[in-house]
Amino acid sequence: MIGVDTNILMRYLLQDDEAQSPQAKAVMDGFTDAEPGFISLVTLVEMVWLLRRTFKRPQEEIVLTVQALLASPSICIQEDNAVNTAIEITQRENCDLPDALVAVLGAQAGCSFTLTFDRKAVTIPGMEMV
Repeated sequence: MIGVDTNILMRYLLQDDEAQSPQAKAVMDGFTDAEPGFISLVTLVEMVWLLRRTFKRPQEEIVLTVQALLASPSICIQEDNAVNTAIEITQRENCDLPDALVAVLGAQAGCSFTLTFDRKAVTIPGMEMV
């Protein structure tokens, strides 16, 4: 397995750099079921943040992107079950995917709840306002 950094993933998804995008595509297309690429939670959350904040992509498109990565047999996403659960929460609660992932990971770790100052995040089950 080979890890993929956010910059490779972004160049692959956006195809926005004349030099790096073809290289990123070659890397991503080179992964196989037997030798998958690995996307850490940090990379995934950075990708979501960049797509949302920098590239102004809508939540629905971001969720579809993450679902496509999850569905790929040549990509392994860290804590994929937690990511799937977070996607379900994101769609049901109309919340940000990283916030839902924070709540899911906290619950999986045995937390009674996760404290936040984020008024939007408290709509997510498992999140509570300080």
